[in-house]
Amino acid sequence: MESKTNRQLAASAGEQMKAVYSELEIKELLSGCGFEISTHLNHEELTKQYFQAYNQYNEANDIKAPVGVGYILAQKK
Repeated sequence: MESKTNRQLAASAGEQMKAVYSELEIKELLSGCGFEISTHLNHEELTKQYFQAYNQYNEANDIKAPVGVGYILAQKK
């Protein structure tokens, strides 16, 4: 179910889901290119950080980041 939702989200943004990576795979890929992860948020952390205030005031129509969606900030080593 989560991959279908993520494909639909990508399609609505005019993009394709070309690959799915684990956190370890992303870390290794970035490290091989000279980057390191400085921030990683999973779907629960994204929801809390970016949607908590909205959700407190709109309990009947809360927003949640989809399972499988995350945010990574990488910096050059």
